[in-house]
Amino acid sequence: MFLLALAVVCQSDTILQGQCETGWVSGPYPANSCYLFSVATSTWSGAQQFCRNLGGHLAILDSMDEIMWMRGVRSFYPQLQNTGQVFVGGFKESGSGQWLWQGNTTNYPILASDWGVGQPDNASPGQSCLALFSKRTDRDWGYRFDDFWCSRSIPFICEKTVPRCSAAALE
Repeated sequence: MFLLALAVVCQSDTILQGQCETGWVSGPYPANSCYLFSVATSTWSGAQQFCRNLGGHLAILDSMDEIMWMRGVRSFYPQLQNTGQVFVGGFKESGSGQWLWQGNTTNYPILASDWGVGQPDNASPGQSCLALFSKRTDRDWGYRFDDFWCSRSIPFICEKTVPRCSAAALE
């Protein structure tokens, strides 16, 4: 008789599979993403490097579900409501002017977007990095996308994927 059993393979030195490390917030979109809301400030490239050093990247909000979830998280926590703008992983490509997400291995177009009213406005040179507005009541900008100066230091949001458990066949 041939017996096949499935074993769940979950190995990690630092975290339980599917759970975020201390200080990171678990996100539902995608289900295995964790987010770090940094109140420390950095330029866009410095923030991206910081996130990479932690095994992630600046947050990529590539669905309306994820965008709305992010708005909800920032509005729920008082310390995240009025941090000013925060960097996420989008940037404007210099040649084409197209807005892209900077992923770990490749860049790809921003398809789901949530620009604030009148944004992107290119109000002055250097507004080539994507930030999220803080809570705003004077305009419809609350937590929406903004083109921002890459060289300015502001808080940022990192995202990383935690490994999922996989099923392995045992004989």
